[in-house]
Amino acid sequence: MAVALERHMYGNRSKKKYRRRRAAVALLVAAIVLVIVGFFVSKAVNLPLLLEGKQAVHIDAEHANMTLSNQIGLKDPFAVQFAHQTDLNANNKTDSAKGSGGSDGNQGQGQHQGQGQHQGQGTAGGNNDSNKEQGATAPVEQDKKYVALTFDDGPDLKYTTAILDILKDKDVKATFFVVGQQVAKYPEILQRIVDEGHEIGNHTQNHADLSKRSKAQIEKEINDADGHIEKAVGFKPELFRAPYGAVSDTLKDYVKATDRHLIGWNIDTRDWAGTSAADMRAMIKKEAKPGAIVLMHSFGGKHIANTVEALPSIIDDLKKMGYTPVTINEMP
Repeated sequence: MAVALERHMYGNRSKKKYRRRRAAVALLVAAIVLVIVGFFVSKAVNLPLLLEGKQAVHIDAEHANMTLSNQIGLKDPFAVQFAHQTDLNANNKTDSAKGSGGSDGNQGQGQHQGQGQHQGQGTAGGNNDSNKEQGATAPVEQDKKYVALTFDDGPDLKYTTAILDILKDKDVKATFFVVGQQVAKYPEILQRIVDEGHEIGNHTQNHADLSKRSKAQIEKEINDADGHIEKAVGFKPELFRAPYGAVSDTLKDYVKATDRHLIGWNIDTRDWAGTSAADMRAMIKKEAKPGAIVLMHSFGGKHIANTVEALPSIIDDLKKMGYTPVTINEMP
């Protein structure tokens, strides 16, 4: 009887101990699940309006690949050429091309600055004809210093609208290279861009690297974006900028055959990579020159908040230095 009582007492104690362990394990599992859920929720909040996150993640990943290839010394798969607007007093082929009526853009030496530098021949902005669909642009004075502020990858509801507010307050016009899938989401923002006198350009449907695409794929990327743009604002843009600046002969031939103008840049703020507002401001002050085209973004991740922060000071700095911010088509 004593043995039976002892077994009963210790048996109950073992059962209670087992239940306590099981409860502890359940609490631990629940805590882990909450941490994981919290992590993904915070990520979702941190990538506002993206996929609104899907496009920005894709864009950042592609840019990161460009940077990584520089760091490890591999041949940069995006080592494509960006030609810049030549200085107003330069005696070059562009001037003679303009004199003979050429309008395909400027040919010259260009640079893309990342963790390293890439140099080569390229095609960039430079079209003196006004965009008839967007209305005639005002004539420019040849003796003034002009610079074009450009913003890629939008529109969206957060950063694009903040940038538009600043441009309106500063009475400055800019050029927005828009992505078709974003236009489909926010056609009203694209309409606002046009209504407030800014220029727009096609930046493909899905921000695809067109240097790796066939002619048929290039045509689809550009035409799909054109379709969304035309549905939103009633016309197709003449300006085109290749995502990542990645071009091929096939792309250049297609752009020329469709009477578009391939636009590059020569000041890369790398705002997508997290360049601080102060560093962006210092970079533009240092590198600004007549005919400069500045690359910034109006969408593509949380770092674009730095662009919004820097923009008012950038505009003020340029004006103090004697520059007039204009659209691409207003470039002399």
